[in-house]
Amino acid sequence: MKKHIVLGLFLMLPLLMAGCSKPQTPQPNSVTIGVAGPLTGDAGSYGENLRAGIELALSKYSGNVKVRLIYEDSGCDGKTGANAFQKLTNVDNVDLIIGPICSAAGSAGLPFTTKSNVPVIIPGASANGLATLGNNIFRIYPSDGLQGKFAAQYAFEKLQKKNATVIYRQDDWGQAIQDIFIEEFKRLGGNIELVQATDPSEKDFRTILTKIKESATDVLYIPLGSESGLALLRQMQELGISLPAIGGDFLLSEDFYTQPIAEGTMITSGKISNPEEFQQMIKTQSTASVDAVNILAPLGYDAMNIALQGFEQVGTDHKAMIEYLKNLEYTDGVSLPEISFDDNGDLENAKFKLQIVKDGNLVDL
Repeated sequence: MKKHIVLGLFLMLPLLMAGCSKPQTPQPNSVTIGVAGPLTGDAGSYGENLRAGIELALSKYSGNVKVRLIYEDSGCDGKTGANAFQKLTNVDNVDLIIGPICSAAGSAGLPFTTKSNVPVIIPGASANGLATLGNNIFRIYPSDGLQGKFAAQYAFEKLQKKNATVIYRQDDWGQAIQDIFIEEFKRLGGNIELVQATDPSEKDFRTILTKIKESATDVLYIPLGSESGLALLRQMQELGISLPAIGGDFLLSEDFYTQPIAEGTMITSGKISNPEEFQQMIKTQSTASVDAVNILAPLGYDAMNIALQGFEQVGTDHKAMIEYLKNLEYTDGVSLPEISFDDNGDLENAKFKLQIVKDGNLVDL
């Protein structure tokens, strides 16, 4: 009788142990990742760099999860951004979205993801508050809440300028960054001479430049796109206006800084690493066509690797992926030494840098 009892206990032991063990998350056979970025227009080079980084990461992936990528042109405006995110979320039913790059596209498009709780990794859109639109949104690029402040401090303290004129792109990105610049510049003791909002496609700045010529302006803050920025600088030259100009990260495009008229323009941006060896990998191993490798390539590369790691660890359940991102401490990145998020979903320990255009290149200051 005792033999039967002992034997019965041994037979039941594996079942008892299985019942007590932690359930394993099944690794998905395949996932669908949506990529939302500008593929044409003023910011098209950013979208191509994002794509190059994502595809390089995927080419080096050795796991068992099959990945399907769906690209949507989110542009840099609200209508295009809303259409792109609505399709990826409600039609394509993607498991995760990498994007956007432009803040105007994000403010209009991201609310579609919050309704469906689709996890989002933002690689570039920097307008203050985007990550707070939903607890499903995480940004690996620094917020403009810090960038505008950084620019104001440099203009006032380093350049020792006291009278600023602000000419900004009238969209979510431009509005947010100029608001913070003005607030900080005034707090430091500076004076704002003139403020001019412009359409993102504006090319004629002669009216505001004439006013600047008659004012006490000693520094320009110009958070504009590359085409508008170039038009402004050409017209400044035509009117004989020579003032230091500081722009935002929208001017990091090679379409801007390789032009002779951009010489001497200062540009603030998140302190993102873009090593030479990585740039060579993008040029030689990525299937995307990129002439000049900008910071969206390493950001895209890291965003994709974070997503792949998450799918392997927690599967495709949206809540599980969001929890994974909340607790992320990623230290294998190219763009940043560590990627983790604060309670708002914004990048922790964000830093900025200032560069100047010199001989068609960007040089750190």
